[in-house]
Amino acid sequence: MDTFGELVYQRMVKLTKEHSKGKLVITPENEDSIDYTQLPERVVETCRNWLLKCVCIREVLPRIYLELALLKSIKFANMHVR
Repeated sequence: MDTFGELVYQRMVKLTKEHSKGKLVITPENEDSIDYTQLPERVVETCRNWLLKCVCIREVLPRIYLELALLKSIKFANMHVR
């Protein structure tokens, strides 16, 4: 699950760079200083789509595991969770 969560996070970082035309590059060094409200709409939409897929899981334990794996990526959904 950790690998899955990291793959989704890296995809969000890659999409951010692609859709902001290189203006918004997220690295481990500047990750805390990025203004996530400036993300391209495509990135926000993709992240929210992943989170909505979690909501569709009816069994509690698998859903919790998946949501915990995606916890690092929630900031891309502009939900302002820290």
